[in-house]
Amino acid sequence: MSIKFSGLLTLSAESPALNNLNLPAERAEKLVAKLKEISIHVTISTSTTDTENDTATNTKESLLIFDYQINIPTEVQPFVHWQELDKKLDKEISTADDWDTTAPGKFTDELWKDSCLECFIGKTGVTDYVEINVCPQGSHRGDYAVYHFEDYRTPQPPQALLLDTVHNTKQHTSQSLDIDETLKKARILCTEPVSTTTNKSSDTSFYRQFIFQLSQLPDTLQDFDLLHPCVILFVDDTFTDANEPVINKTQPQELFFASSHANPPDFHNKDYWSKSKL
Repeated sequence: MSIKFSGLLTLSAESPALNNLNLPAERAEKLVAKLKEISIHVTISTSTTDTENDTATNTKESLLIFDYQINIPTEVQPFVHWQELDKKLDKEISTADDWDTTAPGKFTDELWKDSCLECFIGKTGVTDYVEINVCPQGSHRGDYAVYHFEDYRTPQPPQALLLDTVHNTKQHTSQSLDIDETLKKARILCTEPVSTTTNKSSDTSFYRQFIFQLSQLPDTLQDFDLLHPCVILFVDDTFTDANEPVINKTQPQELFFASSHANPPDFHNKDYWSKSKL
């Protein structure tokens, strides 16, 4: 296995959720400080595995493996769009709910309109690039989208790369995955999320992994050297407790996380993408 990227994603200071909260000034200031404590670590690596082709012979398949670790402090959990957190507020849970391994994820457009994991793949000197979206939570958990752009945000709407069915593969405490069997059914694999939550007072960490077959990249990107992992978390300012009434809900606002940011945030701007490790 070869590590291509490993590091913390930073939060853009220009994220709408940091600047447009419909809360009293003192409360908004405290919430913003806590939102800035959300931490996201991403590792992207390559690996190979044997897989059986149409002629029943084994071939080597190259994989790009994405690991996202997202830690959300207790104080901001009521505000963040993450279904497992909503359930945690109602009852103690030890792990996130299982997703149904018999119900594959599917290609779903506009996943970026809610909390979403993303990564952009490109090559120096080449104008086209690929964007991968995977939904980490909620009713679309495990759904994905992959887009191919010929140039900066062109065309619109982007060209969708329609992959084989996504298969959700159970994984509990180990980060190892029996890829050989599941590759026969899938092109993107989504492992089961693991939450380190033990009770209502704890911070919550979510682990998400998905796997992409490099053979599906366009020919121009087979020897890619640029990666840009990012995350969008949506936040709203509806909250109530025993001592405070409900604040009128406004349009959910984004937190933008990436390895580096344009100003204003723009994940498509290649000037801020990372060189992948050799």
